[in-house]
Amino acid sequence: MNLDELALALWKEQAELGICDADEPSPELLGDWWSNRTLPREEYEAASRGDVAALVRVRTEAGLPVFR
Repeated sequence: MNLDELALALWKEQAELGICDADEPSPELLGDWWSNRTLPREEYEAASRGDVAALVRVRTEAGLPVFR
């Protein structure tokens, strides 16, 4: 999974849980989603490469449960 795919998947999951509007997640608006992140981008890069600890941190930061 590449970085944008991870970000969009997390954003869509946020929408499913009501954290954001259901019609917000889109590839064209990923810049907006990134601007709301507090972790360094390197954490997301590590998560997209399969680093489980990084994935836990980015899911937690996004307000998502660790396990789906």
